[in-house]
Amino acid sequence: PEYTERIHKLLGEILDYYTLKDALHDDHLCPFDYHVHTISLTKKEQAEYDILRAKMKKALVMRKKGEPMSEYAEKLIYKSRGIIRGAEDKMPEAVDILKSKFEEGQHWIIYCDSGKMMAELSDMIQERMRISPLHYWSGMDRFERKETLGFFKRNGGIIIAIKCLDEGVDVPAISHGIVLSSSKTKREWIQRRGRLLRKSKTKDKSVIFDVLALPSSYGEEVSFVMDEVKRAKEFSNSSLNQIEVEYEIDKICREYNINLDWVLDDK
Repeated sequence: PEYTERIHKLLGEILDYYTLKDALHDDHLCPFDYHVHTISLTKKEQAEYDILRAKMKKALVMRKKGEPMSEYAEKLIYKSRGIIRGAEDKMPEAVDILKSKFEEGQHWIIYCDSGKMMAELSDMIQERMRISPLHYWSGMDRFERKETLGFFKRNGGIIIAIKCLDEGVDVPAISHGIVLSSSKTKREWIQRRGRLLRKSKTKDKSVIFDVLALPSSYGEEVSFVMDEVKRAKEFSNSSLNQIEVEYEIDKICREYNINLDWVLDDK
């Protein structure tokens, strides 16, 4: 909020909005289907998450009014979100999606959270599908990234990416995407969805699969479900199957006693 206020002081108020719905209506973007898949945290992941959240609450209670959040509290928040982003059961779910939907010649992108997740998922895909996915991440040098992207553009297949494919890379032929890394940052939602909605003569529509993490049955802390639902709601807006997806989101909200009005965002 403080940075938004500074921008408004420098540049004035927002003059107009141009939404995803507007861009689809004006035929600037490719229509898309959106599908929600869910997994549960493991007992160990949930226990770790509960401990981190308990420590975080204590740290926030000790903070004086108007005082910025401590580095310690920020680390606790980052670690707890990391458990949700990198939940281990997301990987076999992604492989199941690929096995049932992937076809030779298609361009698929999978967004992972870390190098560890990328390596483990790659091994799973090779073992269960006999396909060697491509990798694209910041640890590669510029030449490797250029060669990998060129091969992907020409031949299709599956490319596993970590964040660095969010910005500045344009592959219109990407028709399918699996989102495993669950970000709270709306900018990342927009970039990832936009990466898949580039128009191309090779596709009639795009298909996005979003794997949401839900609490383990052993869990005490379930607050992160709100973030998962909010992202799903944002992704589903203007999808071809929006009514179907909203029904799935509503089921999750009822199970965890979430009011959908809390997560709706008209902009």
